[in-house]
Amino acid sequence: MYREELEVRLEHISEQIEEVKKKLDKMYHVRTCLDGDALLDTQDVADVLRITPRSVQRYVKAGKLKSKKIFGNRMFLNSEVLRFIKDVDYEK
Repeated sequence: MYREELEVRLEHISEQIEEVKKKLDKMYHVRTCLDGDALLDTQDVADVLRITPRSVQRYVKAGKLKSKKIFGNRMFLNSEVLRFIKDVDYEK
């Protein structure tokens, strides 16, 4: 019984790893800015942070996450998302 439970958990972990790989592959194909920093849209940021796009919008409105409007689309610099991850105050 323990072995079966372990196998189920390992399969679940394997599926999660594959999901992350797919997200990273998608992110590698994004456009870049003039300075070489990747641009992410709201959905990309939501996927990385594992939150909803609406939550991303709330962080933008609160001034915690900087973005730019490019041709009417809200875009985020990868470096800004990384800064946000480092600076975020995690609640327990």
